[in-house]
Amino acid sequence: MPKKSINRNPIVLGEGISRNFPQRRWATLRIASAEYGLSVPELFRLCVSGEVKAAHRLKPGKKRGTWLINCQSLEDYITSFTAGGLRHIPTPDRIPKTPAAQQHP
Repeated sequence: MPKKSINRNPIVLGEGISRNFPQRRWATLRIASAEYGLSVPELFRLCVSGEVKAAHRLKPGKKRGTWLINCQSLEDYITSFTAGGLRHIPTPDRIPKTPAAQQHP
């Protein structure tokens, strides 16, 4: 019996990075951690604080559930740390020196 073909079209994720999986809309904490390089506790904090869109899938009568993170919301959060983003803080070596700051007394 022939194997079923799976769509493995690579998706380019900026600056030449490509992944061989379909673009996700939602991901679990563990999958998002592996794909975006943030730790599971950090992602959990972002979910609980509301900084990224997330849903806690909890079955009736159960105490534990699964957190699902909206991938677009997480990408927007990460992008906000780049130059021009709301959370961007320039590091001292990137701050342009003004002529007054270059003069020594």
